[in-house]
Amino acid sequence: IIDITEKNNQAIFINPGDVVVVALRGEKKTLTQWSFREPTAGSFLSLKEHTVIDEQDLRLKANEYISEWKIKIIKPGAFTLRFNLEDPLKPIIPKQVFKVKIISGKKLEELSGVLLDSPKENDTITGKEVNMSGYAKTSAGGYNGLVYYRLTDDKNTTIEEGSAQASSNSVGFGFFEKKILLKKALKIKGTLKVYELSVKDKSELNPTIVNIQFQ
Repeated sequence: IIDITEKNNQAIFINPGDVVVVALRGEKKTLTQWSFREPTAGSFLSLKEHTVIDEQDLRLKANEYISEWKIKIIKPGAFTLRFNLEDPLKPIIPKQVFKVKIISGKKLEELSGVLLDSPKENDTITGKEVNMSGYAKTSAGGYNGLVYYRLTDDKNTTIEEGSAQASSNSVGFGFFEKKILLKKALKIKGTLKVYELSVKDKSELNPTIVNIQFQ
């Protein structure tokens, strides 16, 4: 059993058959509640137990409840485990997010240098922001955690490009996020490419490419 309560935005290496536990806090007086949101496919896990604790627990503070989840990891893979604190009437805009990257049955050297969480393939982008996030290998795995991105349109013309720095993480992966700001709202099909650069010749390494729709 592995407690991941204090591991928000971190990568966790575990084995199939392990059980992860996460205890998420909320306020009784509000309408918000913690909901399981990811993964929704892949059959990576099974829910063993979900308990809402609101009394007679030494962990509780005044006017507080704990939503505790116990989840068994079933098979190998790399996926995001995510919970949202949300108002049931407005679930699209979470008040708070808890997420970790579960890496089950795989070694660090078997994985790509960049694990992109957002945007996902065929996501639709509205407005002038593209929210990019994921995990990148840090110095613990022989990398510096610096990732580069290039956003292009359907004619392969560069719209925006830049870099993002992953936070340090002792297990070899760090979390990164970046708001890619567009000069104007678009209505096109685009492609986001996220990659590393070789320290030797500056060539692009381990690219992750997703197609997105602007509207």
